[in-house]
Amino acid sequence: VTFDYYNKKTTGMLQTVQIPAFAGYLGQPWANVGNMTNKGVELELGYRKDFRGDFHLNINGNISYNKNEITYLGNGVSYLNGGATWQASLYPLTRQAVGQPYGEFFGFKDLGTFKSQAEIDSYGYTDGSGKFQAYQPNAKPGDLKWWKNPNNPDDGGKGAIGEGDRTFLGDPNPHYIYGFNINFAWKNWDLLAFGQGVWGNKIFQAYRRRDVGVGGYFGGANYQVQALDAWTTLNPNSDYPRITDVDPNDNFSNPSSFYLQSGAYFKLNTLQIGYTLPKSLLSVIKFQTIRIFASATNLFTLS
Repeated sequence: VTFDYYNKKTTGMLQTVQIPAFAGYLGQPWANVGNMTNKGVELELGYRKDFRGDFHLNINGNISYNKNEITYLGNGVSYLNGGATWQASLYPLTRQAVGQPYGEFFGFKDLGTFKSQAEIDSYGYTDGSGKFQAYQPNAKPGDLKWWKNPNNPDDGGKGAIGEGDRTFLGDPNPHYIYGFNINFAWKNWDLLAFGQGVWGNKIFQAYRRRDVGVGGYFGGANYQVQALDAWTTLNPNSDYPRITDVDPNDNFSNPSSFYLQSGAYFKLNTLQIGYTLPKSLLSVIKFQTIRIFASATNLFTLS
């Protein structure tokens, strides 16, 4: 058994620095500013035994947990937007923020689809004149229902859905990484297996995008097969939004939790079965060792 605990502090990471325009520098210079921590544990277990009856067993497994957190981005800097954007959206996909893991996805949180016009009309706020206003006035039944941030810095939680309603959606970094290998032999037979995997991370499904036809963002491209289950009046309980090239609710243009999936997987990397010919036979043909085996690589992945 091997057990480790670590608390790694990284300081002076390279990042761009905001400087005032009157400084005379066009652009954003790089400097050693950012700080980050990685805390976690690592556990490894091994077992080896020679049994009676020519049976030999060797098993090893390991698992690790890591928590990543940004702790400093410069004086007065609470976050930096990631560089990548998506489709027609002006919003970046990620945000580096103090107190959050590096590169966390940032965007709109979907609450499923609107099932009726009445649900759209009842999802809103009362303005200063006492009139009820919908959070999503452009929505239609089948559009995604966006989470409203009660602490929206732009409107204090009372206003149409906008960029201030974005939130952190998920960590792209695996929280757990694990693996194992098994090696056992019985008489002349032997078997070797090796597998590994991760869980606790999110993946952005970049292929879950809308297609506006020839001349559009992805002219002529196919949808996912999941789009066959999209919301329609005949399929009113689906949480896959309605298919529309106009997309007034930005179902497919906004970076959102709709695009995220679990990044957990387990992969059987190697599986090998072998047979070593008996020594009595080898002495006749004057060979020291002959082993016949069948091996498969990347046999399957569960995700």
